[in-house]
Amino acid sequence: MYGGGFQLPTTAAQFKNIVKSAIRKTLYDVKEMARHCPNDLRGGLELVARKLGVRRIVGEAHQAGSDSLLTCQTFIKMRECYFGDGKLTNVADMITGITTCD
Repeated sequence: MYGGGFQLPTTAAQFKNIVKSAIRKTLYDVKEMARHCPNDLRGGLELVARKLGVRRIVGEAHQAGSDSLLTCQTFIKMRECYFGDGKLTNVADMITGITTCD
């Protein structure tokens, strides 16, 4: 169960609906976005950021604030380099690991 006594979802589609209702905006998963980029952008956050020329400007790896900032900067760089002309919609609301479960 998760908050409020609701049962955990049993399908990927149910999970995505719960995430969508909680966030109430379009979701972009940087790891999923990297899978759709050329130049072998796969890897952990630190590696993907480094391949894009994004450097961590504050804190250390695995600290929530520092990782969040690096994720945001990596998303912005990826969007600029690979997702112009409306291509960002191709990866909207895709979540790594559950995108094709159903």
